[in-house]
Amino acid sequence: MKLRSSIRLDSARAAVWALVALSALVPGLGAWGAAAAPQVPALQSVVFATPREGFAGGPRLIVRTENGGLSWEVAYRGSVDVREFTFANAHSGLAVGVDAVLRTADGGRTWLPAGEPGGRSSCSPHSPCILSADLVTPELGFAVEAPAMSLGTSPEAVTAVGDRLFVANQSGTLNALQDATGHILGSLPFSALADAVVPSAGTLAVATGGGVDFVDPGGLHVVRRVLAGSFLCGLASAGGRLFAADMDGDVHALTAQGAVLWRAHAPSLSCSLAASPGGRLVYVSDDIADAVDVLDGSTGRARQPLFVPDPGTIALSPDGTRLYVSEGEAEIAELDAKTGRLLQESTIGTPTGLLLGPAGRVLYAALGGARNRLAALDANTLRVLWTLPLAAAPQGLALSPDARLLYAALPQDDAVARVNIASHAAARLLASGGTEVLDRFNPQLPAHDGKLLRTVDGGRGWTVQATPTPVQSVCMANAADGFAAGADTVLRTSDGGRAWRKVFAAPLHTGVTWFADVRCGSPRVAWVEFIGADAGLCNKAFIVYRTSDAGLHWAAVAEEQYMTDYPTSQAVSDPGSYPGPLAVFGTGGALIAASACGSRLTPAETSDGGRVWLPSTTVLAPYAVSAAFSDARTAWLVPGGLNRPELLESSQGAAWQSIRPLP
Repeated sequence: MKLRSSIRLDSARAAVWALVALSALVPGLGAWGAAAAPQVPALQSVVFATPREGFAGGPRLIVRTENGGLSWEVAYRGSVDVREFTFANAHSGLAVGVDAVLRTADGGRTWLPAGEPGGRSSCSPHSPCILSADLVTPELGFAVEAPAMSLGTSPEAVTAVGDRLFVANQSGTLNALQDATGHILGSLPFSALADAVVPSAGTLAVATGGGVDFVDPGGLHVVRRVLAGSFLCGLASAGGRLFAADMDGDVHALTAQGAVLWRAHAPSLSCSLAASPGGRLVYVSDDIADAVDVLDGSTGRARQPLFVPDPGTIALSPDGTRLYVSEGEAEIAELDAKTGRLLQESTIGTPTGLLLGPAGRVLYAALGGARNRLAALDANTLRVLWTLPLAAAPQGLALSPDARLLYAALPQDDAVARVNIASHAAARLLASGGTEVLDRFNPQLPAHDGKLLRTVDGGRGWTVQATPTPVQSVCMANAADGFAAGADTVLRTSDGGRAWRKVFAAPLHTGVTWFADVRCGSPRVAWVEFIGADAGLCNKAFIVYRTSDAGLHWAAVAEEQYMTDYPTSQAVSDPGSYPGPLAVFGTGGALIAASACGSRLTPAETSDGGRVWLPSTTVLAPYAVSAAFSDARTAWLVPGGLNRPELLESSQGAAWQSIRPLP
């Protein structure tokens, strides 16, 4: 059976496969811990050409097995960052990289460069590249190409160190900018979105998914990583300690070296916290209990909470005596940090961020809602000193080391506002740089440039194939029958790809950008996963359809049921709140590796065409980036959020086993 690897469809983690700047793979890897960890790129894709012959690839690496995954050997080390495979049989296959395609004719023992359209070998806005491929026979194959384009980063938080500004982005990167010019000095990719960044004992602590990455600000590389929490989203540093809040309501205390000191639970979903001088107390905004929880910084024990209606973002005065809390959507309250007594309030707008100046005399507020602006208030009276309108809603405030400049992240503008506090003059610094290609990792990018390619010589040469609508993925069941998909539309061919016709327009919300990934089970059976750019706090829209009559009729078989971007049916399985890769086997078998909030992998399998999905046992990984079957009973995953080469294998729904493909 011809098999193709399946990779994750999630814009927030676009940098998963773009780890081109990381060092070569290092053998002898251990689990992440508090100790320093090497810069080791993770795998990106897995596929099995036969039940015994399989391949896994990643940055500059391909490994292969001939015994069903019991042992693996290195088959390729080079310059190509492999992110997808396709095999026509046990001998002939292609490996699709970031800006190149490799081919093999000897079962993956050797890999040679394949052709790119027009001889191109790199991606740029004016030079498209192959994103994914499906090899049908050793000669016939199809692929999707699209040009590279700027990737929106959606900055979440900023911090300044010296003359550099560091920006943590939803796209999963930490960018370093030259403060004076806004020039991007470098970008460090992570395996998950970056939600917060704070200085910590000479390093930068970055909240990334289920862990904290400690980054050298000079060399812009990870020196150590600590796994903590299901989805870290808030950080505070004081007294040589780092405090982190996660989406499950847990607060974690770590040393500057990354050793975990304690973990305490609060029912809040808030990501706002503050630490008193010396780290003696930790304050956590608790919107569920209408309070600010107070924890002992040394032990994590709960103290008497400070009751505040509908608390949001918080800030603590430098001497630790006054606490500023946003209330609801329009007010800022000043409290006695010891007793919780209300001192005064100010109605100013919709606060999304609060920050006190180093002397505690000025309170800076990021205000969203109907009017996006920055404001400075007298911290003693809450009188407004000045306001500054902005083009987008600000958040993630920071001050320069000399407190002369104020920075605010502008997620909707992919920029950072830099404000001269004395003159109130504002500058816009771009938070993103470089290019990324349009593919399944980036569903927020427009789909109008995706084109279908055809090869008749095993990938050496490609020609553009006309389609009624743009495409983002393609699969062929045999040399005649196949499907292609893009946005909300599925196409079908029955003449080897020479002609394509529309067979399905999914009832998806037209105001959302969609990515479509189609998988063939047989000439008449296909599955398609639609993933939307729309996302909530802990949810992202996706829905899976299946046809069993060559595209005449389609039925929803799995969906995320919180978002409202498509007609939902409670009778359809909800495999998780975040989308994951889809793999199929035969006419009825499928695996969807969704996750809970993008931080806890929740794969589910079906053997009856999606009528019943069986959830797997707990998987110790945040999410998956690739899925495949080696046979009808055995499934494989490439876990994401790990900085080591690892595979997960499950047979007949049993617990997932971790496999290291290198010694």
